[in-house]
Amino acid sequence: MVERMGKECGKTAADRTFTNISMGQGQEKIAEDCLVDSAKNGKWIMLQNVHLMTSWMMGFERKIEVAMDSDCHPEFRIFITSEPPPLPHQSIIPEAIL
Repeated sequence: MVERMGKECGKTAADRTFTNISMGQGQEKIAEDCLVDSAKNGKWIMLQNVHLMTSWMMGFERKIEVAMDSDCHPEFRIFITSEPPPLPHQSIIPEAIL
């Protein structure tokens, strides 16, 4: 659905204005670099399966804030997907990101 919406808004993987990253070990730097580029140039980024990266998400929260404060392009969008936490009192995504 997100990719379809992106296409309707002129954001596609083919022209590198839409990037979809399935998170897992080794994807941290790629996601961080893509975040900076996307925020600066009005691209869309989708990070899937962030439940696999709970400790990394805490630091990524700050990186999103910095990207948003650094003359962020108005067309920039970030989409994040996650499975629910295993227990009701646990969290995966920091509240500020939600």
